[in-house]
Amino acid sequence: MTNAMQYKSKSDQSEPGKELESALYFGTVRHRRFRDTHHEFDFSLFMVLLKLDEIPTLASRFWQFGFSAFNWARFRRNDYLGDKNSDLQEAVIAKIAQLSGQPVEELQGDVFLLCQLRYLGFYFSPLNIYYLRQNGKFTRLLAEVSNTPWNERHYYLLDTDNPQPHAKAFHVSPFNPMQQNYHWRIRPPEAEHGYCTLHLACVSQDDDQFTEFDATLALKRQPLNQKELTRVLLRTPAQTMSVVTGIYWQALKLFLKRTPVYRHPGNKRKPTGKPENGHTRTE
Repeated sequence: MTNAMQYKSKSDQSEPGKELESALYFGTVRHRRFRDTHHEFDFSLFMVLLKLDEIPTLASRFWQFGFSAFNWARFRRNDYLGDKNSDLQEAVIAKIAQLSGQPVEELQGDVFLLCQLRYLGFYFSPLNIYYLRQNGKFTRLLAEVSNTPWNERHYYLLDTDNPQPHAKAFHVSPFNPMQQNYHWRIRPPEAEHGYCTLHLACVSQDDDQFTEFDATLALKRQPLNQKELTRVLLRTPAQTMSVVTGIYWQALKLFLKRTPVYRHPGNKRKPTGKPENGHTRTE
């Protein structure tokens, strides 16, 4: 089943002429390192907030956006959670049910995806964020974390109102150890507020008063229309390529500063392409 056929058949529940809840978000991601080597940077970026049941409407409304390899900003189903032939909204709710232990029936609502798209045919996103909204309130956040060059994915489920600290479970950077606890602060993409933030503090498991590293995503909402979408694509035609280039540029700086390197804990295992414990997929 193609992307277009899938979303026309399963997810197109938006009403013609209805104002879009999908939007553009502009801002920065900031990384700060406090262990071994002090290092800090800010990276400007934009992300797209997709209300999943609006995807077919977006594809018909914007010439830049669609499912084809010829679209400047392409939504390719296989770039995100679940099987490429499955409905993404159903896959997100199923993953939340799996990680929370709740029945699927209790998790019905609107699903939003704050993400990178495939620009000019190239895709990588270190973080995509799925939000579940129930009865007008964002209740759950599902973080889809990817690493490079291993191209693995891992999923963290959080309560948006009360995210609990938890142990790090996924190797992302060779300059960060696995012996860390994650502490999150969340401000979901509520249209009336106009801002969306996500803050992650990586705290040492040996000293719970010592933050070894933190990352902050701070974004401001803009309407998704032809003018704004054209402007941002002309300014940053290949956002995903810029993201990957930035990752390796900062890694080079850390290497030149002689920052200690921590090997991938699974580097002795050959990737299988199958889920590990239902959380991590190696592709």
